[in-house]
Amino acid sequence: MQPTTPPTAPLEPRPPGKPWTFQEAAAFLSVSVKHLRFLADTNKIACMKIGRRKRLISDSEMKRLCKEGV
Repeated sequence: MQPTTPPTAPLEPRPPGKPWTFQEAAAFLSVSVKHLRFLADTNKIACMKIGRRKRLISDSEMKRLCKEGV
């Protein structure tokens, strides 16, 4: 019996400038959400805080992370 893998949803094109959630950014960058939180808490990446718990990463910051690495 072969192991089954969960189906993956196709990536939909993102509108330019739309901020990324930590879950979206972590999946795109192939890192954990916990690692992104650590980077944000130590001011290694810029993020916007929305409310008490939700944080978003700007599209320009994601481009920088892709270019320079995490």
